Parts: sequence; structure tokens; C-alpha cells
Amino acid sequence: MASILKRGDSYSVRYKYKDHSGKPCEEWESFKTRKEAQERKITVEKELLDGTFLVPDTMTVEEMLYKWIPIQSTKHKWSPKTYTQSVAMVQNLIMPYIGKRKVQELRT
Repeated sequence: MASILKRGDSYSVRYKYKDHSGKPCEEWESFKTRKEAQERKITVEKELLDGTFLVPDTMTVEEMLYKWIPIQSTKHKWSPKTYTQSVAMVQNLIMPYIGKRKVQELRT
């Protein structure tokens, strides 16, 4: 599962997962506060258990969203209209601008 480590003046969440080919991988994410790290740890552990964890690799925003939308629609029991509207918003408002960018390249 995930663990939190204090590193200098920040906190890191370390977690292990398997990539698309089944290869074991390890990821580190840093946060300014322990609370932020704890929230991420809980989220990652839940996603790993639920099978909704998206592997942070060379996936593009487009690929990630087209995997994420069906997961969310099933999880939250979206109506067909909500699903259709969500796909349309992604296609019209996100894909033309950042759809081809790699998820790992995105910054806030």
C-alpha cells in the first residue's frame, strides 16, 4: 500500500502498483503538509483497492480521460444523458487544447 515519509520540510507519499504490462512500479509524490500527504495516501489506497487507479505513465490526457469517464460513470451511476454530456465536454473543451499532451507534462 502507500506510506508517508517526512523529507526535509515536506512530506512524500510512496506507493507501489503494477503498470499495464504487470511490471511492479513505485511512485513518489511530494506535499507541503502532512494533511495533504495523508489525503493523497488515502485516495491512492482506495483507488488501488477499487481498481480505479490510473497508472501515471506516458498516457496522454485524451487516453486518461477516455479511461476515467467510464470508471466514474459506473462508480457514480451516471444517467446516459450525463455520460453523453461529459464526453461532449471533454471532446469540445479539453481535447482541442491539451488532449495530445502527456499527463506527466501537466502542471498547475
